[in-house]
Amino acid sequence: MGTIILVCNHKGGVGKTMLSAHIAAGAMRKGMRVAAIDTDPQGSLAEWHKRAEQSGHEFPPVYLMRPANYQKELPELQKNYDAIVIDTPPSSAVAIEMFRRVASLFVVPITPGALDLDGLRTTLAALPQDKVHLVLNRWDAYRGAREVRDAIAGLELPTSIVRDLVAFRDASGRGGTVLERYPNGPAADDVRELSRVVWS
Repeated sequence: MGTIILVCNHKGGVGKTMLSAHIAAGAMRKGMRVAAIDTDPQGSLAEWHKRAEQSGHEFPPVYLMRPANYQKELPELQKNYDAIVIDTPPSSAVAIEMFRRVASLFVVPITPGALDLDGLRTTLAALPQDKVHLVLNRWDAYRGAREVRDAIAGLELPTSIVRDLVAFRDASGRGGTVLERYPNGPAADDVRELSRVVWS
């Protein structure tokens, strides 16, 4: 059965879709059969996949899935893929509850800003702490709020950093990922390091 990675945070705007796309692409680069599931009604990950296809860039297959269909559709996908990355919407309590028992890892992004701490605390309260990996996303050492950095250090959870780089915005707008568009740049370095940890 395919490994399940859930990218989640109750707060919106922290980059879950971008991370989901790149974590899945990292698995694909490792030769894994990987798919992504878009559970957000906005369908942002599915749109990203469409732009990638139109521009001729590689991108893992993306399946739109609604909460009512999780229990029926997910086991079938697990039979066909080594790994499945699930992108969740804001206020992802339903998705967390549905996948809590089957996910191997919960990737939780947080961006610089004190307001993000509220969403982080709520999210972490719903997750098994031994399966959580934090990602300091869109991170800039000069803009990262001291309160956020101190709070994260106190959690003592495994943490990766993905920097605030234009390459990520370019990839999302034009299709594909930084691994393909900017393979020698710092954005791709951050994704490869995150992939190494997630898929180890």
